[in-house]
Amino acid sequence: MRRLRNVLTAAAGATALAATLLAGSASTATADGWPGAGATPASVRSAAYTQHWINLFEDEDGYRTPHPISQPINPSGGIYAGSNYVYCRVWGDEVSGSQGYNHWWLLTDLDWKYPNMPWQNQYISAYGLTGQGNDQANGIPNC
Repeated sequence: MRRLRNVLTAAAGATALAATLLAGSASTATADGWPGAGATPASVRSAAYTQHWINLFEDEDGYRTPHPISQPINPSGGIYAGSNYVYCRVWGDEVSGSQGYNHWWLLTDLDWKYPNMPWQNQYISAYGLTGQGNDQANGIPNC
């Protein structure tokens, strides 16, 4: 009986410690929601979607909507070229350049942001995807 009580006491202590640590990591965010020092990957990840890994051949600006051209808005921030995760895709404004064109926009979390702008659940153009053709974002589910 004493051993069971010790196990239960230790479990209760671990639960309290975990709650304190989680509360502490949430309080490290800045006033506009950017994770501060000590933020964990779970605190900077959107829980509603599964991550799908992609490669970008160029940096991309991030926006709050997949229609930043037809409904002009300033970018929220950006994402760097290379390996990144996205959650899903939506059809939006066309982005074109020397590599072709693409109407798909990918929901993701940005690598950097402008002051007072959101960084989670932002859209980047699929134009920068490597190994894809015009109007392709293969392997990424629709939102």
